[in-house]
Amino acid sequence: MEILRNLRIGRRILLAFLLPVFGLVAFSGYVIVLRWLVVNDTSGLIRMAATANSVSAVVHELQKERGASSLYVASGRKQFGDRVEAQRKLSDDMAKRFEEQSGDAAAALGPDFAASLTKAREALASRTKLRADIEAGAMDRNGLFQAYTAMIKVQLDMVGQMARQTPDKKAAEAVSAYLAFMEAKERAGQERATGSAGFAGTFDPVIYRRLVSLIADQEMLFSHFIRTASPELVAFFRDKMGDPIVAEVNAMREAAHAKALAGGEGVPAPKWFEATTKRIDLMKVVEDRIATDLVASATKTSSDAQLFLWGQIIAVIGGLGITFAAAGVLARGITGPIGHITQAMSRLATGDTSISVDGLQLQTEEGEMARAVEVFRNNRIAAEALAAEQKAEQEAKERRRQAIEQLTATFRQEVSGALAAVGDATRLLDNSANSLGASAQSMEGHAAAVAAAAEEASINVETVAGAAEELSASINEISRQVATSAQVSQEAVAEAERTNALVHGLADAARNIGEVVTMIGDIAGQTNLLALNATIEAARAGEAGKGFAVVANEVKNLATQTGKATSQITEQVSAVQSATDQAVAAIQSIGAIIERINQVSSAIAAAVEEQDATTRDIARNVAEAADGTRDVSRHVTDVTSEAGETGKTATDVLGAVQALGRQSETLNTSVQRFLAGVERA
Repeated sequence: MEILRNLRIGRRILLAFLLPVFGLVAFSGYVIVLRWLVVNDTSGLIRMAATANSVSAVVHELQKERGASSLYVASGRKQFGDRVEAQRKLSDDMAKRFEEQSGDAAAALGPDFAASLTKAREALASRTKLRADIEAGAMDRNGLFQAYTAMIKVQLDMVGQMARQTPDKKAAEAVSAYLAFMEAKERAGQERATGSAGFAGTFDPVIYRRLVSLIADQEMLFSHFIRTASPELVAFFRDKMGDPIVAEVNAMREAAHAKALAGGEGVPAPKWFEATTKRIDLMKVVEDRIATDLVASATKTSSDAQLFLWGQIIAVIGGLGITFAAAGVLARGITGPIGHITQAMSRLATGDTSISVDGLQLQTEEGEMARAVEVFRNNRIAAEALAAEQKAEQEAKERRRQAIEQLTATFRQEVSGALAAVGDATRLLDNSANSLGASAQSMEGHAAAVAAAAEEASINVETVAGAAEELSASINEISRQVATSAQVSQEAVAEAERTNALVHGLADAARNIGEVVTMIGDIAGQTNLLALNATIEAARAGEAGKGFAVVANEVKNLATQTGKATSQITEQVSAVQSATDQAVAAIQSIGAIIERINQVSSAIAAAVEEQDATTRDIARNVAEAADGTRDVSRHVTDVTSEAGETGKTATDVLGAVQALGRQSETLNTSVQRFLAGVERA
């Protein structure tokens, strides 16, 4: 019992199943062995049926050899020799087939059948001596008949031994019916020989009684066959026995009765032999059908037995498989939940509360165990939660204490630093306020000086504006003079045209005048550049108009150069006049030069007009600059006023900074007192 208590539940269940399983296996093994024996027996039936078929073939050929040999002996061995030889060969072939097939049957049917088989083989072996005696004339018809009949009887006795040793009742009945038909066929063969002897001679009482006995035996054996054979075989037999040759044989039998009893003529012996042979051939057809059905029945019986055997084996294996599967399912159905519960309890014992307990919904012992484990798990979770809560509370207190200490230290450090910074800033503001007051006073003085300078700049700008107006008037005068010069040039051109026919000789002087005119063009280009500079200076106006004086001087210089160029032109004209006597033709060129001078004068007039526009812009800008200097003077006055206010404000800031310093010292004292109280707490 102690051993069973120490076994695991799954093994206990398996052990409980093994006891009936062993009984089932033993019983199934017994049944399978019985069926195996039946299979072996049915396999023997197949071999037996094949052997019986070969015996039937041998007997049939021996019966034919017996009849042929009887005719051969009756003819004094003068007739039917070829027929006998051919029949002997057929008998030998069937005997050889019998020897080949009978060995397996001997091993299957046991020692008794082996003894019968030995006798049958010995009887078949004696046919050699019998044939020799027939050929030597040492065997009469009666002895021949008895010898062949005895040989055939041994073969039929072997079939009877088969029927007696067949374990299957149905197969035994089939073999018995087969044997009865073979016996009847043998009696028919004996009847054929007996009738041949009677019809060939006389039906003495011995021959007649034998004939009647053989006919009666056939009827008795046919009756036994009909009782034991299958309905199909009986129907087949009756169909064959309905052949006309059977009726003819029956009529010949009546003739034999008449001849034996009343001395009738009978029938010719050959005719009797032929008719009975045909009847025997019909019986051979039935016999072959019986043999075929016997083999088929034995084969089917063996196949059914094998199928039943394998069915039982499969059923036993399936039953065992189902039994073991059921045992496994049952064991897993019990050990599985218990194993899960055991595993859950083991993990719970190690502190693992994340387990999931299976089987809580079951209304079995496993469900009760699972619910108990779930209670343990919930209690463990609650205990751990309480411990964690207490630990968290303690840790929170410790963190708060450390945080207060840290915050106090940080607050002391930061507030001390902030108060120190406020003190420094207060002192810095004090210094800045003092500096701001001084700066305000200084700015007020500088603002007064700037106002005076702005007033003086305004006066200078107004002076520049007057000068610009005078420059504009001068430019207008120059423009008028240039216009006059252009008019004179036009008149000179007209005069030159009038004297064009007289001044053809002045061509060389015209070239010199051209060079001078080129110089005048250069001067005109420089004048244009100066005009551009004057425009740029006008854009830069704003610093008392210093650039305008320079431009004015340059314009004067250009005017001087223009005067010099005019003098040179005059000198060249004088040269032209002095050369008029030498080159009258040059007058035409002079006219062209005068025309060019007119163009230059026009260009100068245009440049002067542009200079006039520039001068007007300068005058306008100077006027605007004067307005700006007046605004500057006004704003400087405002700055002076604001500087005074700034000085007053600086005084107020200084007072506030001093008050802030006193409050900073008071705050520092309060903070130190608070921190000391926190530390004492």
